[in-house]
Amino acid sequence: MGDERRNRAKELMKELDSIDEQIFENESILKENNVGMNEPLVDEQDFPISGIDIYAVSAARGKIRSLQNDRTEKIAEIDRVIVAIHNQTSVTPEDNNEAGSSSVHRTSNKPIAQVDKVTLNSPAHKAGLCEGDLIIQFGHLHADVFVKLDQLREVVTDSKNVLN
Repeated sequence: MGDERRNRAKELMKELDSIDEQIFENESILKENNVGMNEPLVDEQDFPISGIDIYAVSAARGKIRSLQNDRTEKIAEIDRVIVAIHNQTSVTPEDNNEAGSSSVHRTSNKPIAQVDKVTLNSPAHKAGLCEGDLIIQFGHLHADVFVKLDQLREVVTDSKNVLN
C-alpha cells in the first residue's frame, strides 16, 4: 500500500512537471509578443496593436489559465497522497508534539539536496528513499532557510533518540 502511494506521488509529480513545462511554453509565446497575462491587445480605438499575434496570445493566455487550474488541482492531489503516506508511517500528533517538533511552513518546493546513494536495508531504504530523489525538506530545513550542509548534520544530531 505504501509503495503504491509513493509511486502515485512520483507519477503525480511527473504530471505536475509536465504542466509546468506547458505553462512555460505558453508563457514564451507571451514573451515573444512582449505582453503578459493582462495587457490589452487593442489600442484606445479598439484596433489590434501591431506586432502582436492576437490569436496566439489569446490562445496562450487561455491555455495558461487552464493549466494553472490543472496545476492547483494536481498540487492538491499530491498533498492528499503525501498526507496519506505520512499518516501511514507517522505517530499521532500528540506524540509528535511531545517530541518537541513544530510546524514548518515552507514557501518553496526547491530542492536542498539530492540522494546520491541508498544502502540496502538502511533506514533511508526502508523509508522508501531512492537514488536521485530530491529532498525539499529535512526536519525544519527547506530552501528558504537552508544555507550549508552542516545544518543537515545538526538536524540529525538533534533528532537522535527521538521516536517519530
